[in-house]
Amino acid sequence: MAIIVLRAWYLDSVLSASQVQQRAPDLRLSRTGLLKTAMRADFLDDVEQVKASVWWQRYLEGELVEFYIEGSGAYSISNLDLISREIYFNKRAALSITEPAIYFCGQSDYPDSSATLYQALQTVVEAINRHHQPVLPLQLQGSPETPLIDAALIRKLKQALLVVADVTPVQVNGRGRPLPSPQVCLELGYALQSKRPEQLLLVQLPRHGIEGSFPFEVEGSSFLKIGDPHHLVDQLGAELLRLLQRHRVISL
Repeated sequence: MAIIVLRAWYLDSVLSASQVQQRAPDLRLSRTGLLKTAMRADFLDDVEQVKASVWWQRYLEGELVEFYIEGSGAYSISNLDLISREIYFNKRAALSITEPAIYFCGQSDYPDSSATLYQALQTVVEAINRHHQPVLPLQLQGSPETPLIDAALIRKLKQALLVVADVTPVQVNGRGRPLPSPQVCLELGYALQSKRPEQLLLVQLPRHGIEGSFPFEVEGSSFLKIGDPHHLVDQLGAELLRLLQRHRVISL
């Protein structure tokens, strides 16, 4: 019996199923079993190529890894064995939704920094939409002020492609160490429940009389410490372009 090769695309960006099929497939499969809510297949790609892929690394880290499989729809990996080349998939009722949005975590304890950062984000997002033609127009969500943390905010955090947080110090503790806004830290905690660390960008602006950096590290996230606010738009723009390219939203 001839092997029927099915192409599969890793779903890791804001692209729809129809858009993702316009790029080269990330995996080639030979289906060996099909149930109502599951599929078993052998992968035909080289093992070393699979081990070097982004989706494999994320699978090892315990993340949900979704593929669009040609002619079958969206599936997530439930089990995989590199030696036997078998992959077990679970059918997805719907794709995990990621919007082409940058969510901003602002605060009102030191409003000057969040207002400045939000204005810079508006400038950068407008420039990216105008000059780099992302696959879908970028949106800026969130507020330079302290919002109410409710179900709507958590939903926006969950669905946003990137989260930018203002971690400029708002006060110092008894030992003289700078402290960011508790509200921003809380929003970052919610973001980390649904986002990979590389989807977070922490930005610290200078504040007269307070020295030091963010008091703890979010491993894998990006941290931008601005020395001169006059360079904020350029530095912020360069970092966002890098992150958007990584998520296949733009190509440079």
